[in-house]
Amino acid sequence: MAPENPNLSEDYYNRAFVYQSMGEYQQAVQDLTLAIGLSPVNGHLYDLRSAAYNRLGETQKAIIDAEKACLLERTFCQAIAGPAPTSNPAPLNPAVDIAIAYMPSGHMGGLEITANQSVAQSFTVLSDGTLRGAAIVGINHHRCTPAEDLHVRLFATLNGFPSSQVFYEEVIPPKSVPETRGTIDIDFGPNGWPVGKHEILALELSTTASPSGCTYGWDGDAPGNYSEGMAYIAHANGSGWFENLRDMGFQVFFVESGE
Repeated sequence: MAPENPNLSEDYYNRAFVYQSMGEYQQAVQDLTLAIGLSPVNGHLYDLRSAAYNRLGETQKAIIDAEKACLLERTFCQAIAGPAPTSNPAPLNPAVDIAIAYMPSGHMGGLEITANQSVAQSFTVLSDGTLRGAAIVGINHHRCTPAEDLHVRLFATLNGFPSSQVFYEEVIPPKSVPETRGTIDIDFGPNGWPVGKHEILALELSTTASPSGCTYGWDGDAPGNYSEGMAYIAHANGSGWFENLRDMGFQVFFVESGE
């Protein structure tokens, strides 16, 4: 499987995503090393290779790449250090609402939300019931305050991947997004959304903000330890969703049937 143009690091970068999704981490490292040789100041390449090294158990190499990604691109500094979320999301009704959640602990996988890159996190519903709301945990302005809105969507999935079926969408203005790592609460309305046991859904963040300007960052771990879902990335070139071996910070609140 050879890239169409071996002189372009993007070909190796895209192929590495395929290898990552197949669990072929050593091949992903090889392609990313080639891509870095062609684009040595691209922080995304070091960040992705860091995640691959983590999967291979090569922790020291993963840390070195994470530090390099941080030096090149500020959003990846969440992977090394940074304040914890400024607040913990509160349930809509603690007496009846049940939380499905992943709270990043190692901060080894923050991702940037730009016009060229949307990010989604899938999750599995625990039982029949109704989704009441959600919280995006560890979200912040990146570089500076964006002029463009942040879009939050609740998707159905197909074969585990985010599908084109949107259940809920909300537009969040920049002023409602924390400047430093914090939380956005989403209310799915008075009736919520009915769900079934073991149904897999996904929360997606997107924006039209230019990747070279003020954007958004979403905190996560790479790899994470949420076993009932994972993170996905979609690029603006229409190539679809790619598994990203991360777990992003989120909470989803639901009420079981009969409550």
